[in-house]
Amino acid sequence: MTFSGPSIIFLTSLSAIPLSYFMNKISQMIDQRMILVAGVCSLLFVTIIPYLHVKYNPRKTDSFFYVLSIFTFSSVIDLVIGLENDGLIENFMTFYLKEGEPYLKTAHGTMICYWDGVIHYALYLMILAAISWGQSYREVALYWVGSLAHSMLVLMPAILMGPHGVKWPVLLNIPFLIIPFFAGGKFLRQRPSEEEHTEPSKMMKHPRIWRRPLDLFLVLYFLAASCVAILRFTAAFGGKVELAERYAQKYEPYLMESSKYAAAQMAVYLFFFLPYYAGSIYALIFPGESWMSDWSLIHAGAAAQAQFSHMGSSVHYRTPYVHRVPQNMKARAVFWVVNVLLFAVPQLMAYRCTNEPSFFQKANKTVVISEESEKNRKKK
Repeated sequence: MTFSGPSIIFLTSLSAIPLSYFMNKISQMIDQRMILVAGVCSLLFVTIIPYLHVKYNPRKTDSFFYVLSIFTFSSVIDLVIGLENDGLIENFMTFYLKEGEPYLKTAHGTMICYWDGVIHYALYLMILAAISWGQSYREVALYWVGSLAHSMLVLMPAILMGPHGVKWPVLLNIPFLIIPFFAGGKFLRQRPSEEEHTEPSKMMKHPRIWRRPLDLFLVLYFLAASCVAILRFTAAFGGKVELAERYAQKYEPYLMESSKYAAAQMAVYLFFFLPYYAGSIYALIFPGESWMSDWSLIHAGAAAQAQFSHMGSSVHYRTPYVHRVPQNMKARAVFWVVNVLLFAVPQLMAYRCTNEPSFFQKANKTVVISEESEKNRKKK
């Protein structure tokens, strides 16, 4: 019985379950550096197996195949951590969470582990299926790049600022911090040329923004999201602005939580999301920016991961009670409306951009027909 490359990756990832249980039983491994060594050995192990499979099966293999062997294994580990944090299983990662990465025992750590163990793992399986069938997985990969890159951009600063300190096993996060950015650059360079997916019949002069209801809604959303990003950043970093202080106290007290995850996330919103909002507003009002399709997918992945973690942490039992969403109905309504919109609308934006890529291509002047010329022709 022979297994395909994707099947090997899938089966290798499942080895994380017995391996984590076995490693937890080795009580002599009390040194942090030994935990780091064990983690590195585990990652090498799950990389060597697919490598040996490819070596003895001289079929051309996508370089991303080896990345998947590491990331699928990590996803299963993270799912185990999430389940253990919530008391659904025990004695799998107890020692590691105590001596290795204690910051993963927080509400935010639990949420990012669930997201990695379920959503990222599902994306990996979709990519593996596409590789197996010889299909393109570029759009799925861009969504994954946004999601994982955001997760790490929040996690690493929060570790440095948080109360848990920095231990040697934090170095195990380096591949997960670096690889998404290299992968993102690779997939962005593989963008199809405009001629490949532009239909001349659709290259008409675009109507004004107020004649495009969906795009007008998206512009208004990005304007509102920009204001929310500034407001929440100010609140998370203790700015002495009355509106920000009132918002944090009444609607999102998690912004002031001591673990610093919320603060790091609001910084990402301000310094990364806000420029995207501005660019998107411009691209929707003045169509023709070909970067929109790719970056809408990256932003959709980042926004989904961000909001899942933020909303989950705001109600999770590991968050101190005073920093959870207040119990009154008005506060809960405001919290959920704001955060669900921040989750859902970027997904709508990605669908809008990828469903009609020709709208965001620069029109070829030789085939553009203006609305006025068309009206004059009909009159004649």
